[in-house]
Amino acid sequence: MTWEDLQKEPTGDLIDYMKCKNEPAYKTLAEAAFAAFTYRFQKEITDKCRKLGKHWEFNMEICDQLADRTFENFWRKPYKFEKAKCEKLSIDECAKYYLFKTAQRCFCDYARDILKIENSPYDGSEEVIIDFPVLETIEISDAKINMLQEMQTEMERALASLSPKHKIIYLTYKAYEKGGFKLPRPLLQKLRDETKLRQNTIRVYKKEAFKKVEEYNKQNGQE
Repeated sequence: MTWEDLQKEPTGDLIDYMKCKNEPAYKTLAEAAFAAFTYRFQKEITDKCRKLGKHWEFNMEICDQLADRTFENFWRKPYKFEKAKCEKLSIDECAKYYLFKTAQRCFCDYARDILKIENSPYDGSEEVIIDFPVLETIEISDAKINMLQEMQTEMERALASLSPKHKIIYLTYKAYEKGGFKLPRPLLQKLRDETKLRQNTIRVYKKEAFKKVEEYNKQNGQE
């Protein structure tokens, strides 16, 4: 089965085939359907993206990449397209409208990501925090050292019932996570390597650690 075999298939059928992509018996059919679907609408979506690009002041290469991303997004979740919502539109017109809206979201997401990169507080020097710093090596006043030591002691007590990996995850996020910004990918990879945990598990550990510290602080009247 090749995409050329499906060139004359109705668009609705192509989408139905794509929805079966996770079934081994229909994987080849789904992939061929996606290729035929992309061929059918690629020119119009690419033209639309190039027009959008003028508004965003993106070059043509970026526009074409975002057109490709539009189809990739459709392929990831073809089940989100519901023919029943097309109402008076034909399936072809409805699919194009759906792709146009997806393209607009791709442009917005890309612009947001670029803005974050330009204003990112990270410079690539970030490292996983294994333990609390040795305060005596820091050039600050004795009063501040005493204050920080007290804070460290309280956090250690709060995390005492959790695993060492919880502590590493908590300290790393506490040190680097800033409002509106996720930890940079290189740091997340270092964190996965250090803890030997998957990112989903790290998120769970992070939630548990921050909740534990929050509960400890409330119990001890520190909030």
